[in-house]
This record gives sequence, structure tokens and C-alpha cells, in this order.
Amino acid sequence: AHTDHDLTVFDLKEKVMWTGDILFVDHIPILDSNIKGFISVLAELGNIKVKFYVPGHGAARITWDTAIRRQKRYLTQILVETRQAIKEGMRLMDAVHTIGWKEKKNWVNFENYHRRNVTTAWTELEWE
Repeated sequence: AHTDHDLTVFDLKEKVMWTGDILFVDHIPILDSNIKGFISVLAELGNIKVKFYVPGHGAARITWDTAIRRQKRYLTQILVETRQAIKEGMRLMDAVHTIGWKEKKNWVNFENYHRRNVTTAWTELEWE
């Protein structure tokens, strides 16, 4: 997901999930590993019924389902647009300035991490 060594803790009795760096609220997710894996892990997390969660970044001010859905939407948009850009022969330097920019208003620190996320996704997806 976020990295190749993420850690989460789930208290089965109290239904509390500590997500580590797998779930970001408000702060833009940071992709340090594999975008397909990250999306897959989010889908798995979405199946877990929690009463309370502790995100790796941000405050648990929105529902669990909403937090998962927002982050998954952002990463899926990068995935889809990056695949399309590669298929069309776009250069990476152009891609980082066009892919996913509709999400800018939705995330804190977008300017600091989004281009990096696109670059990380690109280097994975160009080998498909």
C-alpha cells in the first residue's frame, strides 16, 4: 500500500483501527510503493466494520467509509489517467502537470506530494 512494510492494528473487541500510513484524512495520500496494491488494500479495509479509526495523517473527522472512498477515488483517478497518458505516449514531465489535478481542492499539501504520486504511479504502470 503506502510502502512495502505498512503496519495497521485492529482491536477486535472494541472495533478500533489504527491505520498507520495507509489512510490519510485531509492530507493528500503519499504513494511510496505500489498504486494497485494501495487501492487493493483500501478495498479490503472498506470491508472491515469499525467503530472508530485513527488515520496515519489527519483527524478522524469523517466516517470510515467516507475516508476510504475519498482516498480510493484519488488513487483510482491517478491510476486511470496515468494508464491513459502512457497509452497516448504522453511524456512523464507533461503528465505530472495534468494527471489528477481535479483533486487539488480536496487535499492539504497537494502541491507538495501530488506530482511525486503521479511519478511513482507512472514508474509502476509503464511496465504493464
